[in-house]
Amino acid sequence: MLTFSLAALATLAIIAAYVYREQPAYTWDYGAYWRTFQDYGQYLAADPWPALKRIFDGIESQDYNPAGVLPLFPFYVLFGPGRIAYVSAVALMYLLPTAVIATAIFHRLAKNPVAELTSIFVMALTFVPFWAPTLRGMLDIVGLVFLGLATLLLFKSEYLRHRPVRNGLLLGLMIWLPFLFRRWYAYSIVIFFLAAFLVGTAKALYERAGTRAIANLCGGLAIAGIVLCGLAFALQHGLVVRAFTTSYADLYSAYQVPFPRHLEMLAERLSPWMIALIVIGAI
Repeated sequence: MLTFSLAALATLAIIAAYVYREQPAYTWDYGAYWRTFQDYGQYLAADPWPALKRIFDGIESQDYNPAGVLPLFPFYVLFGPGRIAYVSAVALMYLLPTAVIATAIFHRLAKNPVAELTSIFVMALTFVPFWAPTLRGMLDIVGLVFLGLATLLLFKSEYLRHRPVRNGLLLGLMIWLPFLFRRWYAYSIVIFFLAAFLVGTAKALYERAGTRAIANLCGGLAIAGIVLCGLAFALQHGLVVRAFTTSYADLYSAYQVPFPRHLEMLAERLSPWMIALIVIGAI
């Protein structure tokens, strides 16, 4: 608890120092959700019920809906609409939990379960790709909270061997939430299902758990997929229809780069230090 409290204080100090020196020359992506935070904070404070209707209308149809700022509303009430209050809210609600969940995933995977977790938490908390969008005022990290929880659920249920119906329902909800908050998490969701099936099947075969384990895995993933699709169609129907009828490859063709460049960008973002740690950890 002391470590988490100190981490929260350090996070707030870093954010205050960064925002104080920030030059708001680029206002589009970096300011979009901050303006949403301000606008919907005013709506909710003035008249909650029409504001909630406006929120659900936005969730139903908008590519960049206001769902991600709703958990931040208490910060608006307590600290106002300022930039420091907003970025601090994003960090405390999304970045810190992501670091905690990443530490928990390590704890589940570690060969030595009693390994010192404080250093792992510090490494997760100081991971630059977590901070870059957060300091810029973007909500990109929010999906990692729920993808991380979904991963922990897979671990706890032995890849849905246990209680596949209940865990499949819960998994579907967790997997839908990243898409609710940021639509481009749809790609991560597809990869999550594929990885869960491949790793779960390989694990069952390696442990000779029998066909029942694989059947439970497939059934649980099918239930999760049904829940995911049901929630998306029920609450985001306009967005889903538009996603199926829009060629995003053409829409974002100007942003495409060759595959080798993707690898270079990955190496640049991870840094040699982080790549070395990944290799050591894999060994």
